[in-house]
Amino acid sequence: MQLSNILLALAAATTALAAPAPAPAPADNFISTSLPSADLEARQSSSNKEIRVVLSNQSIELGSQTVFTDNGKRQDKKFSSPFGPIKTVELRLGKSVKATLRCQILDPKGNALTVKRGSNVSTTFADGGKGEWTLAKESKIGKIVCDPSFQK
Repeated sequence: MQLSNILLALAAATTALAAPAPAPAPADNFISTSLPSADLEARQSSSNKEIRVVLSNQSIELGSQTVFTDNGKRQDKKFSSPFGPIKTVELRLGKSVKATLRCQILDPKGNALTVKRGSNVSTTFADGGKGEWTLAKESKIGKIVCDPSFQK
């Protein structure tokens, strides 16, 4: 008697597991939501003013992105503890940020780090649409500074 109850329970469970999944809702029942146009424009405007500094070291799978919003003034971000070691840095600018904007990375003691891209060697770096800059020496980072007054 117990064996037949067990078999009956197994048969019921097997049937439940093999039941087909419910069909997806028809396309005409699809509900689309969107942001009000003012919110969408504000988000697009914000991303157009975005200054993004990307620090990375692919050999140890380490990376960080720091984002500023362009206000035409000097801005900086100090790390609570030294970040790194870092091998490369890249600057990505939103459409409305002046392409001449340059940034600088400092070691934990406040010294400017030297970066290279092609034949360019400097302590400041720009976007230029040419990709990342390589640090002259793999280093830990203490601070990122972006300043419209930095010169090439």
